[in-house]
Amino acid sequence: LPAEHLLWESWESDSVVYDRTTGETHLLNALPAELLLILQRSPLTTTELAAELAHRCDTENNPEWRCKTEEMLASLASLGLVRSGRG
Repeated sequence: LPAEHLLWESWESDSVVYDRTTGETHLLNALPAELLLILQRSPLTTTELAAELAHRCDTENNPEWRCKTEEMLASLASLGLVRSGRG
C-alpha cells in the first residue's frame, strides 16, 4: 500500500499500523514492520527484500531467511498491507 494509506505508531519492539483504506489497525512486531517500511520506500522482489532485510538485521541471507521473509510477506498480504506487483 502507498505510505499515505498507513498511519504508524512505534515502540521499541512493536508497531501499530492503521490502514486508512480499510479502517483496520494491525499490531506488528519489529521484523514485519521493518519489512513493510522497506516496501513502502520501493517495490522489491522477494529475493531483494530478503537481502535488504538480512542486511538491516545483520544476519545471513540463507534459504531459511528467505523462507521466513516469504512467510512474513504472505502474512502481511493476508492483512491487506502488501500487494503483489504481479497481475
